[in-house]
Amino acid sequence: YLDNFEFYILDFINKSTPDMNCANNACKRLVTLINNATSTIDVAVYSIHNSPKIVDALVSAKNRGVNVRIVVDGKNYKNEPEDYAILEKFIPIKHSTTNKNSRASMHNKFAILDNKIVYVGSNNFTRTDMSGFNSNNAFVIKNENFANIFKQEFEQLYSGVFSKNKSKINKNSFTLGDGTNIKIYFSPKDNVIKTQVVPLVKSAKKEIFIPCFGITHKGLQAELIEAAARGVDVKIILDATAASNKYSLHENLRKNNIKVKVENLAGKMHMKTMIIDGRYIVAGSMNFSRNGEEFNDETSFIIHSAKIAKYYTNYFHKVWNFIPDKWLYKNPRAESLESIGSCTDGVDNDFDEKIDAGDEGCRKIKH
Repeated sequence: YLDNFEFYILDFINKSTPDMNCANNACKRLVTLINNATSTIDVAVYSIHNSPKIVDALVSAKNRGVNVRIVVDGKNYKNEPEDYAILEKFIPIKHSTTNKNSRASMHNKFAILDNKIVYVGSNNFTRTDMSGFNSNNAFVIKNENFANIFKQEFEQLYSGVFSKNKSKINKNSFTLGDGTNIKIYFSPKDNVIKTQVVPLVKSAKKEIFIPCFGITHKGLQAELIEAAARGVDVKIILDATAASNKYSLHENLRKNNIKVKVENLAGKMHMKTMIIDGRYIVAGSMNFSRNGEEFNDETSFIIHSAKIAKYYTNYFHKVWNFIPDKWLYKNPRAESLESIGSCTDGVDNDFDEKIDAGDEGCRKIKH
């Protein structure tokens, strides 16, 4: 908690199965903010799924006279009809284009409350993200000017303007009372990897730690390799599902002397985070991909704070030390006996429509 700024790290190491209890601080905080809202709630989120506490809070807010508006990703809207059907009895839902050939997703995860508080992060409003089963981070910022910037982005989305059709929003950086500086960027108009993340990587002197879902951005890959070549300690924790993606660049990063561990837990490494020289944190909804930068609707932060960077660095080392060193060289299958708890969590971890014992990876090989 820092002068109207809160941050939460959802730690997936000790969470073996997802639930719908909303028992962790990040989820409880969101529900409290919704319950305390008196005039407006604007939500732009990729997915709302199996989160009854959040759905109930939104419906309750609408029923007590709060103006609730929601925009979600169009493909998810089609794929997860149950949750949206409950909400749409009370709240009309807007969604992005459902063109199956579109590369763009409405991938944001934010809520604006009473035009003065922003809840934003890497977590979708789903049971796997909001229960702490997946590793995520979330922020709460209480600042009307900050909220106004998000409001401008939300109004475009809610009016049906997405991706490259949006207008670029003029933004200011914000400095909190303790000196913490926060800058906000929206994809695709801000080209955040090229214009912000790459320069930070170029400026790195000591270390770059990256707990993230995946890396497929070739320009970023090149700069990380260059950083490692000049002696910067580059370490990456990658999600197991993302590592199986044919576009993942982690094997090439390994070949270029960058240490990449692929997580072997049931839940996903769902953060989209970078910690640079113990001073800068890159975070938000955007994966380190060309799609995230050039097509999707995304939110990214760059936070300048040694104090906050220390928390993130400690979390990175905690997860890094938990993952066995053999996964520096190999890739555990996301749903298999190789990934702790993935065969008993009731989740289709590798998206092959097979769960737990129904997945070949969860069956012991008989000799």
